[in-house]
Amino acid sequence: MKLLLPWLMGVLSLPALLTAGERVVIATANLTSGHRQSYREAGDRILQALKPDIVAVQEFNVPDAGGPRAWVDRVFGEDFHFMIEEGDDPIPCGVVSRYPITAAGEWQDPQVPDRDFAWATIDLPGAIDLHVVSVHLHGSGKRASRKKEARVLVGQAAEFPAADYMVLCGDFNATDRDEPAVKVLEQLFSDAQVPLDQNGNSNTNLNRNKPYDWVMPDAELERLHVPLEFAGRTFPHGMVFDSRLWDPPPAPARKEDSAAPMMQHMAVVKAFELPEGKNAGPPSNAAGPDGSAALRRRHAGARISR
Repeated sequence: MKLLLPWLMGVLSLPALLTAGERVVIATANLTSGHRQSYREAGDRILQALKPDIVAVQEFNVPDAGGPRAWVDRVFGEDFHFMIEEGDDPIPCGVVSRYPITAAGEWQDPQVPDRDFAWATIDLPGAIDLHVVSVHLHGSGKRASRKKEARVLVGQAAEFPAADYMVLCGDFNATDRDEPAVKVLEQLFSDAQVPLDQNGNSNTNLNRNKPYDWVMPDAELERLHVPLEFAGRTFPHGMVFDSRLWDPPPAPARKEDSAAPMMQHMAVVKAFELPEGKNAGPPSNAAGPDGSAALRRRHAGARISR
């Protein structure tokens, strides 16, 4: 694990705006296109159409002159927070959140040199935090390589407080839902709810024949799963979004966006409803009397911005 001081902008522990009992929509997105593996117009439009509360981002490269902060402001809104891996990895992972990010860091990926596993602690409304882990597993490696990555992820994620919520999101590059890596990850995370598109297809690569992209909650968060209501449709298990299947797609997405040049993935989205009783209470990372943030753990190897 890298232990580095973060890059900070703004206050990190403002109170969450929504209240317990409301729904939280979580997505994973590897929606880059073009030859530089960066977020271009097609991926931006898809994310704007989905309107998620929390997004695990892979290949977090943006063309904006103002960098990730400018991109988050433009695509999600100026009130959103984000974290991204520290350093110069070519295709880093990160997290974008409507709620404050109170701690963040990264764990070294043992199999690839160009990205790591990024995590963010998010101050959900109420007393229970959510730990989001954004990953991009070894695509060109074999199943055994992804299994090694999964073992590291399980070992690291097990160190989060047991009473908190966790969700593992990302591009697994899996060839099927029975990969050994998935079985290892199921020691902590659930695949009980398999997201589908409106045609019943759960696969998320461009050709729609492999389950590349995943949103896997832990057992506590899994209990809060609810059907996703989106654009006049109900997706009981969550949604795989392919703009080519919509006529017309929800604005501002365009029908051809999911087939943009070099785009290889579909977004995956799930919804969860916070319990009014168990999760109610003051924010667990409320600011102290002097206005300073009362963080639960030090920031480690990540850039965080509000």
